[in-house]
Amino acid sequence: MADSGTNSSVGMADVLEALKSIQENQTKLASEVESVSLRLDTLAPSGQVPSLGINKVSAPLAVAPTSPIRTTLAAGEADSGNTSPTTKEATQAQKSGFTSRIILTTYPKQIGINPLPLQWGAPDAVDRGPVVVSRSSSTIRKRNAIGAHGGSYSIYFALALASKQLNANHRPDFTNTEPAANIGPFPQWGDKKKIVAMDPWGHLAPWLFSDVIEKEDVDIRPTIAITKAHMKLPELEESVRRGRLVPDGKVCLNAQGELAVTKFAVEPVWYLPGVAERFGIDEGVLRRSLFEHTGGSYPELITRGDIKVFLPPIGGLTVYCFGDPAKMSDEKSRLALRIHDECNGSDVFGSDICTCRPYLIFGIEEAVKEAQNGGSGVVIYFRKEGRALVVPMKYDAIVGQGIPIHERVELPEDLIPADSRVEIDAKITAGYFTTGNRMTAEELKAVQGRMWEEYSPDIVPRRESSPRPKNAERRRPRLLRACATEPSITTSNACKGLLTSPNTSRRATDLLSRVAISNANSSPSSTRSFALDSSEMREARLSDSTRDPHSVCYFSFPSFDAWEVGEHPDEEKVDRTA
Repeated sequence: MADSGTNSSVGMADVLEALKSIQENQTKLASEVESVSLRLDTLAPSGQVPSLGINKVSAPLAVAPTSPIRTTLAAGEADSGNTSPTTKEATQAQKSGFTSRIILTTYPKQIGINPLPLQWGAPDAVDRGPVVVSRSSSTIRKRNAIGAHGGSYSIYFALALASKQLNANHRPDFTNTEPAANIGPFPQWGDKKKIVAMDPWGHLAPWLFSDVIEKEDVDIRPTIAITKAHMKLPELEESVRRGRLVPDGKVCLNAQGELAVTKFAVEPVWYLPGVAERFGIDEGVLRRSLFEHTGGSYPELITRGDIKVFLPPIGGLTVYCFGDPAKMSDEKSRLALRIHDECNGSDVFGSDICTCRPYLIFGIEEAVKEAQNGGSGVVIYFRKEGRALVVPMKYDAIVGQGIPIHERVELPEDLIPADSRVEIDAKITAGYFTTGNRMTAEELKAVQGRMWEEYSPDIVPRRESSPRPKNAERRRPRLLRACATEPSITTSNACKGLLTSPNTSRRATDLLSRVAISNANSSPSSTRSFALDSSEMREARLSDSTRDPHSVCYFSFPSFDAWEVGEHPDEEKVDRTA
């Protein structure tokens, strides 16, 4: 019996060894066939697709037989006997640099599929392994992640490849791109439940796995970039002028409010089991929902249950650190943090219907102050709209991960634009943080912003031009009112050449000597019209320099309605037939 058991063990070991050898041979064969197929695709005439395909030999990948070529005849279409595809689509596919096959998806343990090991949450980088998602010819069989680098910008990468503006096997050059600051490692990097939406080793990937890149010809890219920069925003100069920020030459560099900052650009990398757990759902449900509601864009979410990492097609985030980055993780140092969701209308274009940009500026100011006081200041900017976050979702997410929040700072009332009261009061009523009054539903109904038809007392509505005969000369455009703090003249209906004559500057000077000045807080009846020389105009602008730049004096320019071209012979005649 003992001999029988021994023989059985030896026999099973031999079988396993034989199976392993067969698998290795099949993998080598698949690789060779793939290499031959790629060479044939390259050498084939532009109007002909090679007949040899890897799917006809060992089918290591799930592929469509030809792409984008028809493989069946339409109903009633005669078979000419020519089975070699030479259609216009085939020719175009060849010219675009594609092979004759489309890889639709892959499967675990499929012949030719050999993903690099990836153990999310391993405390050591080498044991954890790199995130590999590239579909380049030398890497596609070793991928251990679903999706693509670049998030939403992966679409533009696809366009660049399709238009042959970029080689499909292009590799970025990482020379002199090492992180500008040393970050980690930290104990949390070794806990697969702590970090589930980014790769904590992502800033070091090309250097940690340089041997794998060179020896195995694998395309491994970073998912985090760390650099140093200067930040300059117009509001920060005002913050310095009002004394809210004090230049120290280290964090706040000068009187213009220029700031020194360490910047972290982070690409999303999802560990699917961890993301599913955060939402309290099954991983399979998460995978199916992501697959179906992205138009079936990532079939490997369904077919590759062995792959646990997904690079989604969404925007990432940027971390702006003020002060010493090492103090971000120092429990003895205070950390001022603003987590901000992108708002293009307010953050970029200055729309005043919400408090997004005021919150962003206020968060930066508080971060700078904390850094100057010996702590650290951080602003995290998410590239996603946050309009739905009317309840303390961000606060709950931070506290839920065991991160203590010792103090919450409310946006000062004087930084809230008038027209944003509708938005901020609605947020506060829905649960937004406040130390002040929380309106009832009835009180909230009475809150409303300004209408287009309404004008503040210091703004005179534009007077319409009187009708003129059809054949009359076109008159000069009327100048609109401009703020005294903005040295610009705005025109409406400007015609080419009207304001470009040699005498324009002289006439503009004449106009400015006959301005009407009204204070922003005065009524229109108090507006006075008188001549000012250049020195008096400068005094008028500087006299209220400590006040809000949007509530100082305004210039009201005389109308051009009566200024006909014919009345000024020294002006060039302008062709108005266009």
